[in-house]
Amino acid sequence: MSTSKAFMLAIALMIILVGCGPRLRSVETREADQPLESEPSQCTHTIKGKVTDKSNGREIPNARGVVVTVTGTFKFEGSTFELRFPAMSVADLRVEAPGYKPFSRQLKAHYERNAALKIEIRLEPAGPVEVTPQSL
Repeated sequence: MSTSKAFMLAIALMIILVGCGPRLRSVETREADQPLESEPSQCTHTIKGKVTDKSNGREIPNARGVVVTVTGTFKFEGSTFELRFPAMSVADLRVEAPGYKPFSRQLKAHYERNAALKIEIRLEPAGPVEVTPQSL
């Protein structure tokens, strides 16, 4: 299993879904390949995220991200973010920072319940840039 698939499975396992009432319920989630055809519900999903360096675990303060949902586009700068989007819909997430490889995923908690997801996005360093006379 690739590292990115293992990471997404770990994220899915961290989702705790809350019914539209006070009762907590843990359910399985999955990564979506395509947006659903159905209408979003009244319930919402909340993603609280942190962007860190994959090699040392430190937060990346100059990270930038864009999240596109059915309710609009949300942009953030810095190492932490929080957003809400309707249940039964998809969130396209893209994060980048200077010196790191970009991170992109499509997330969807597919149950019609209020959900809270904590996610740590671990950006991989881009590695050294080789400068040659031809590249100048």
